[in-house]
Amino acid sequence: MHLLNRFFGPFAAVLVATAVFYSNPDPFNVWACVGIIVVAVASNAWIARNVYRYILWTRYMRHAQIWANYVWALALFCLLGKYWGPSWLLLIVAPVSAAVQGGRNETLLAAAVSGGSLLAVYKFWGVEGGYAWGQAFDHAIFLCALPLFIHSLAQSSMRVRQ
Repeated sequence: MHLLNRFFGPFAAVLVATAVFYSNPDPFNVWACVGIIVVAVASNAWIARNVYRYILWTRYMRHAQIWANYVWALALFCLLGKYWGPSWLLLIVAPVSAAVQGGRNETLLAAAVSGGSLLAVYKFWGVEGGYAWGQAFDHAIFLCALPLFIHSLAQSSMRVRQ
């Protein structure tokens, strides 16, 4: 989980910073995104530091972290998606965290929820045309394929260690 925080926290922060800098969203979106990133990075760091201190709660903390990452990524995507195309990549954080610390079913669930949310937001925004929906479905497939690949790698490395 520490590696996930080390790589995906800065990735999310850089993605939001570039979106804010280059696309110039309205001030409310800027401050909302900054607040969400600060809370997300701080809470993920707190959980990473304290997950073994509260050993009886470890399982629940990890599940809560996966779904909190999903909520934050979805909020950031909704705030920035119309301004910055690559913001859909934020939705990969929750399925990847499920892939690293959860089982296959939780990974599938997080991936399906993230991909479905992406398509639902696009539908709500009124995306039209075959070209746009083709890209949207490719994004949703990526949100499912990458976490399953990472989960398989994690499971393979566990088998090699034993």
